[in-house]
Amino acid sequence: MVPMVSHLRKSPIAQWHLRVRGSAGREPERKRVEYYEALHAWLEDRDADAPYTEKEARAELDRRTRHSSSSTLYSQLNRRPLAMALPDGPVRAALAEAGVISRLTAETKIWDHWAHRTGWLNGLAATGGGSGRRFAATTLIRVLAVWAAGNPALAKAEYCAPPLTAVADLCLVFDEQVGFDDAAALLTKAMEYAVGPLGVSPLAVVDAVFDDLMGLGFEPAHIVHRQLERALEPLHELEFVLQRLPEDLRADVGDRLVPRFEQVLRLVERSERSA
Repeated sequence: MVPMVSHLRKSPIAQWHLRVRGSAGREPERKRVEYYEALHAWLEDRDADAPYTEKEARAELDRRTRHSSSSTLYSQLNRRPLAMALPDGPVRAALAEAGVISRLTAETKIWDHWAHRTGWLNGLAATGGGSGRRFAATTLIRVLAVWAAGNPALAKAEYCAPPLTAVADLCLVFDEQVGFDDAAALLTKAMEYAVGPLGVSPLAVVDAVFDDLMGLGFEPAHIVHRQLERALEPLHELEFVLQRLPEDLRADVGDRLVPRFEQVLRLVERSERSA
């Protein structure tokens, strides 16, 4: 689990956001963060279900940040576009072409969800590798639901699009065997449950999307293929080393490996007979 957490902390989108927040001696991008705070406050102050135009939103943000025009907002978001930190695909393309308020909303969700993400990562690290990817995926969704329920106006904005850091995290949890767009669709569904009219609890959100989650990242065929690839590489190295071992040591290795291989072969033969 710890190596996976390390990869999550170093993902391109996480590194992008750390530069915005300020880290490793860098100053935070204060004007950008001012817009995050202003957008979040404005969304909380208004009816979350009421529509708004981009022009209306820009004017309100200018007023709250005390800027005379929206040129500052555009310059801030164009300095280091979030879309550049995403993998190629429909989500990246849509964000790159979106209006400034849609792009600001995507960034604000990452900024506001960050503390929840940090707590989730710390929790994974504390398990010391004993829980696995399914635990990481389900707890990611539970923490996302907690955040969404506590920030319903921001969570509902842009059709319940999830924080893109959470999407990237889910892809990494699945060892990048799941497409970014499929992960985004699943987490959007979780967000819709979390902020929906029924007031679904975070655990109920996990239950509601659990089958979709298992189908997306835990199909047996995908798991077997992935684990087989991981197992074969060290076996090639072991074969090379065994040729150079004394006979008694080779026999000791055989005593340990043969029973496991026989067990796997029995499972394969049983499946072939059932087919």
